[in-house]
Amino acid sequence: MALMIAVSEHGQNTAQGPPGKQVATAALAIVFEEHCAGEVALLGGYLRTMVEKA
Repeated sequence: MALMIAVSEHGQNTAQGPPGKQVATAALAIVFEEHCAGEVALLGGYLRTMVEKA
């Protein structure tokens, strides 16, 4: 899913780090939903910020 929405492999691996795969999957789903709504332009940066706050 991450590659479908143009999140790099590094970004995906970072998201799966300490929070775990389930949190990373949920974060990717949220990023994708908000991107489709036109609310997010820089997907990788948005995902990184979400993971840092988790």
